[in-house]
Amino acid sequence: MNTGEPTDIALPRATAAVFRVLAGADASFSIRQLARVAGVSAPRAIEIVNHASERGLILVELAGRSRMCRLNREHLAAGALIDLVTIRQRMLHAIEDEIASWRIAPMHTSLFGSAARGDGNSHSDLDLLLIRPISEPDKEWEEQKYTSGVRLRAKIGNHVSWFDISSTELKRAMRASEPIIAEWKRDSIHLSGVQLSDLFRQLQGKGK
Repeated sequence: MNTGEPTDIALPRATAAVFRVLAGADASFSIRQLARVAGVSAPRAIEIVNHASERGLILVELAGRSRMCRLNREHLAAGALIDLVTIRQRMLHAIEDEIASWRIAPMHTSLFGSAARGDGNSHSDLDLLLIRPISEPDKEWEEQKYTSGVRLRAKIGNHVSWFDISSTELKRAMRASEPIIAEWKRDSIHLSGVQLSDLFRQLQGKGK
């Protein structure tokens, strides 16, 4: 999956942006509003709306001189379209569900790197930070990681790269001001367990 724009498997970027706006609200939008929120030009928004309205996917009503647009959620293709334009959120939910299935739960899990920033591509790894509740990884812990990595690869199409450390190792990295700490603070997306900011405060407090 292209982690920067996962909808490119089936939709042009501008089309995905327009449908993402419409799928995220029950309200109607004027063409100008739709273009602004979606981040596309007004002429491109008009093309997309005209194309989709001819096929019944977008409903257009006149309000004065404005054309008001909304997604036709009754359309047979609407469900599949919504699934596609919300695929990034569904990717995050898939990772959350995998971690939730573990018998040994991590203290914290988050996505970081290009997949978290949204500037990756189809070759990008899913970089996942795991804070272990145990000092050393044992067989069951490693099996959990392997099994979930295989499942996520099948569901998403990208390799999983685990950054697996204990709280003691995290504290050591914080003391050394390792550059990756700043990256986690800036870009990471929380998935499970204790919030990373709370974990940092806890570990800093223990160091006093």
